[in-house]
Amino acid sequence: SKSNPSLGIQSARAIGNISLKVNETDQISNIYKTLETASPIQINHLLKPFRSLNSEEINQIEKSNKNIQTLLNPSIDDDTDRKKTLESIESTMGIGNVSRGRAVFFSNKSTCALCHSINGNGGNLGPDLSKLGAIRNKKDFLEAILFPNSTIVNGSENYIITTLSGQTYTGIIQRENSEFIYLANLNNTRQAIHRDKIKEMKRSPISLMPTGLNKTLNNQELSDLIAFLQSCK
Repeated sequence: SKSNPSLGIQSARAIGNISLKVNETDQISNIYKTLETASPIQINHLLKPFRSLNSEEINQIEKSNKNIQTLLNPSIDDDTDRKKTLESIESTMGIGNVSRGRAVFFSNKSTCALCHSINGNGGNLGPDLSKLGAIRNKKDFLEAILFPNSTIVNGSENYIITTLSGQTYTGIIQRENSEFIYLANLNNTRQAIHRDKIKEMKRSPISLMPTGLNKTLNNQELSDLIAFLQSCK
């Protein structure tokens, strides 16, 4: 699906800052409708309210809105469905082109380079992918792209930290010591949080990596992207 031109990054950020109530189904449905036509960058902002929820609350939302499952947790503990989806998409993919795939990786359409780097180019929020082609095959890459919530790499987990004053921060722990935890998020914000001020810290079941990239990219772009990632050795 195409990105919604009327939905800018600022609008997505505004929606992302709302306080989500799990029993307000209209509110959740409206966010889902917006998610359906959002770009990967917009999706990351729009999913922010869900990242502050625990697994129980997310399960409650999924029960009342089945459509949102694929965005919140595409594995849904159903390996059979996941396998079918992988096989279905893989069967429609053509032969990838490495140079075109490199262009896809560094494009605003995929937004891969916002978080991932290859040979020193790109972001450092997610894992470095420079050598990943040596240990991952086509199916591994496809699964990671389609189901990021079920293939989170150790060290790239998204955490939710609530302070004693009631503030909530989400992001990846970049480093920590005996006094501070240093969080980084998609807005390029680095936050140092004193351990003495932390009320609760929990891992979010939702990855910072956006789902639905297979809807943003066409099959050829997806094939090219994976061919490029496989060439990184």
